Amino acid sequence: MTIIGEPINKKNVPLKYLPGYSRFLMKELLTEFAVELLRISREEDVPLLRYFASFTEEEFIKLGTASAGEMLSYLSENNLAGYIDKSTNDFIANRLPNVEREEIIAEDITLVSLVRRKAFRNFLPRYTTDLQVFAHVMEDVDRFVVLTEAASFNAYNKIQQENITRINKELAQREAELLEAQDLAGMGSFFWDLSGVHSVYTPGALKIFSLSGPSNLASFMEDVHPNDRDKLRAAMDMAFTGDGVFDCEYTYTKDGVEKRISSRGIVNFADGKPESMKGTVKDITKEYKLLRDLQENEQNFKQLIYNAPDGVIVITKESVISLWNPKAEYIFGWTADEAIGNKLTDTIIPVSYHEAHEHGIKRFLRTGEAHVMNKTLELTARNKAQQEFPISITISQTTQGGKIAFVAFIRDISQQKLTQAELQKKTMLLEYRNEELKQINKELETFNFAASHDLQEPLRKMQTYTSRIMQINAVLPPGVASDLEKIQKASARMQRLMEDLLTYSQNTLRTQDKEEVDLHELIDEVKNTFISNVEESRITINVGVLPVVKVVRFQFLQLFLNLLTNAIKYQPEGNTPIINIFSDNMKAGDLPFKGNLLGNKYLRITVSDNGIGFEQQYADRIFDLFSRLHHKDQYSGTGIGLATCKKIIQNHDGIITAEGEPGKGARFIIYLPAN
Repeated sequence: MTIIGEPINKKNVPLKYLPGYSRFLMKELLTEFAVELLRISREEDVPLLRYFASFTEEEFIKLGTASAGEMLSYLSENNLAGYIDKSTNDFIANRLPNVEREEIIAEDITLVSLVRRKAFRNFLPRYTTDLQVFAHVMEDVDRFVVLTEAASFNAYNKIQQENITRINKELAQREAELLEAQDLAGMGSFFWDLSGVHSVYTPGALKIFSLSGPSNLASFMEDVHPNDRDKLRAAMDMAFTGDGVFDCEYTYTKDGVEKRISSRGIVNFADGKPESMKGTVKDITKEYKLLRDLQENEQNFKQLIYNAPDGVIVITKESVISLWNPKAEYIFGWTADEAIGNKLTDTIIPVSYHEAHEHGIKRFLRTGEAHVMNKTLELTARNKAQQEFPISITISQTTQGGKIAFVAFIRDISQQKLTQAELQKKTMLLEYRNEELKQINKELETFNFAASHDLQEPLRKMQTYTSRIMQINAVLPPGVASDLEKIQKASARMQRLMEDLLTYSQNTLRTQDKEEVDLHELIDEVKNTFISNVEESRITINVGVLPVVKVVRFQFLQLFLNLLTNAIKYQPEGNTPIINIFSDNMKAGDLPFKGNLLGNKYLRITVSDNGIGFEQQYADRIFDLFSRLHHKDQYSGTGIGLATCKKIIQNHDGIITAEGEPGKGARFIIYLPAN
């Protein structure tokens, strides 16, 4: 292994015998020579070896062989000066393999010289047996070792001097930065020699005390506020006679400027007696005034909290109550003594919300994310009597004793909720009544139109044909019988129309009394109306599970009578009617329509058939008064039946819809509030 050295005067390097010996070693025994260098280095415990501990033996021998080969190459060419120059430059430029130049110590240089001397001597018998040549070679080896060792020590000393210069420069820089930092922080440091000879104050300390140089204790005490002098002396006495730790805060006045000073120090003892003290001083005037203002504000804040119109609660990050104002006592029933120290989950949070609350606290502490922070929310709380009621709450983050805490402003909104619910109920009822009035007006307009056209048409025909009969003075001529038949048909149609209108007007009333009605029994009663048709046409009516509902019996009887009549009447020729009636329950949120819904649950009743169906685009039109999708000669009817069904369902605060497909039947769906 190569140790480098300072450049030396090449004229002082007369080597006569070592070059030949080096050529012999390099040509015949290079690897063995490198291994011997390694063995002796381990035997002498060269400190440098610790930096190659991770090398395998093979790697170590390879590195040693390269280093030994380089050294022997220079020596075989009788170029000791070149070897020393290269080694020195590599050392100073920090180009050593696997080693930093600062890691080399003086012992490494000395021991490496010894290792080389031993290795050259051990292989010399294999080079020559001539004792005189032996002696000459060893003289050259000694000269080589001495010169390289001297150059290495020169380089070592130069590096150490560079390090000392750098360290001194860094220390000076750090001292300047420290003084600058002290000045920016309003701090200073001191060394107080109790003998009064060698005391030292940094510029920051002199600036704080408004001094130009060290001062004696008596003069210094004159500038300390009279109320703090005894406290300062007591702190000094405790440090001088106790554990040597000095810590005191006092007011200091100089040149009319009052400052609050915080001073800390450590006493140095000699033979059990105080000899000196070193420490720091800090101008804390701003912090002192701020703290005093904060204390005043805290007192004002406490008064504000105490008299706040809302409940104010402070909890720790563990959800433990630490503040509970009088309004909170009033809202929840627990006194401050009963509430403070308990968790929210043990007091005001209902059991059903415990898991959500604890999850929210943990998520905030883990991620800093909070969906409820600084927002006014409406939640459910409980009081001491275990009654649940609505509250509005606003939560903010704060600190208490330097730790995360949360403050909540709470208001009981029970009465507000009742008022809102009542207002909403009245508003919904008013909106519903308004819509109902609009619908009635629309229906009246339709009725007036029908009264002036459809209802007058039969009357006109009756008048026409009656006039013809009255003109006959003898036996009725041919065709009169046919005219009379037409009169009869028109009169019959007029009668049906008037009956349907009467039925519609009866079902328009909402004031009829409601009663508990079993829909199964009601359907059976309707089926009895078609008993002859059922037997003759083999009509199939499948009825699922139907509930008992509170409705106007007469109106619901008319409802199912109309729906079943339609299902039987609108059938393809020769088709056997199949009618299915069933019901289920739904949540309001799952309804296929939106609007002013009454309640959270609805009863759904479905009546479907296998009749002629209709185009879905007419689904709303078929419920209009006097609306017909087919000519009266094709299917009998007045166009009032489904309008009556819609009115009945509206009377019960429900909705009826229709779905159809030509040739595949129709389906009428009724939605009624469950309550």
